[in-house]
This record gives sequence, structure tokens and C-alpha cells, in this order.
Amino acid sequence: MQEQLKDYIEKIPTGFAFNLRYRPENLRKYDILKPVDRKEPNVKTSYYTSLYNLKTIFKPEDHFVFQPGYRTEGTEIDVPNGSSHRSHISKRHPVIQKVLYDYLVKEYGNGNVGTENSTSIGTEIDIVTKHGDEYDLYEIKTALDIRLCIREALSQLLEYGLYRTDIKVRNYYIVGSIVLTDDARNYLNALRKKYHIPVNYIQVDAENEIHEYKLI
Repeated sequence: MQEQLKDYIEKIPTGFAFNLRYRPENLRKYDILKPVDRKEPNVKTSYYTSLYNLKTIFKPEDHFVFQPGYRTEGTEIDVPNGSSHRSHISKRHPVIQKVLYDYLVKEYGNGNVGTENSTSIGTEIDIVTKHGDEYDLYEIKTALDIRLCIREALSQLLEYGLYRTDIKVRNYYIVGSIVLTDDARNYLNALRKKYHIPVNYIQVDAENEIHEYKLI
């Protein structure tokens, strides 16, 4: 870089600040984000909030590896009041995760339920249950609008199950804290019937009671 700029540096006044631009064709965009330590001396700004919201410094595996057991994640971020500004840290998320984990352990046994299982692209699945060589994936959302819960959870679930992975998914479960409305039920039924997506909905209410909805 210094070699490329040598003919110009002498023309720049002392103390003058400037930015460098690069040709788009020279951009190398990583499909899997590369973790950067927050103490990295070359990163002196806080604009890049993703550096500080990384769940783990991950080393992606070539394939999905199921890990049973309960692991917590205290940095879950949800969208408050339907806003696109992701700044609210949900305290409800870990409560729902633990309640549902305990419920699923009773159903399937300790060795078949795991939380925060890593994917091959560095993300983590809230809860996974193992059924032979197949898996059920659970994504928890605490937004107070059922449409937003479904929109956010479904996109993540499909990525977990289909993006650069060999995982065999039996069912996708959207987990929310509110009742499934008739419109939302019809929408999920349409996804199941028309597109054959095995999506389901579970509610963990304010009293921590679990409600599984029957879909077509």
C-alpha cells in the first residue's frame, strides 16, 4: 500500500487526514465472518457493533455436530416494539429457553436435547433435539407481534437447516411468548401445505406454561 501511494504522499500536507478508496473488483467479501478481538489495536472505533455482539469466537465445523446439555447465552438481542433498531436485550429469552429445555428433556431425555448448538457458519441454534439421525430445531423470539416472531425466527431456522449444512431437519419450531393468532396459524399452515416446510409454533406464556399448537 505504501508503495502504491509513494508518488502521492509528498503532495499531502502534514497532518492532513484522508480516506482511501478501493476498486469494487478488489473487494474480498467473506461469506463466513472472521472474528476480530475487541482489543485489536487496529480497530479504534465502535461503529462496527457486530464486533462486540459476536456470540462466540467461533471455529466453524465442516458439518453439524450435535452437543447435548444446557448452555446459556446472555447476549440475545430482540427488536423492541417492532422497531428495526436492535438495542433491547431481552431478559425473557433465557427464561423461555430454560423452561422449554427442561420440558424437552422430560420428553426426549438429557442426551437428546442441547442448547446453543453451533452451525457450520458460526451461528448458534437456541435448542436442538435429536431423533435418531434427524433433528428438531427451535428458535426463540420475544417480540410482542406474532408476525415479527415468525418472520425473524423462520428465516433463521431455514438458514440453520439449509445453508451450507448436512443437518437432517425433522421439524422447525418457532417459539414465542404470545398466542398464535388465526392469521398466523393460517400462514404457517400454508407454508406447511403449499411449500412442505415442517414449521410449527410453541408458546411459552407469562406463567411459563407451554402450549403446542396443532397445525395441518
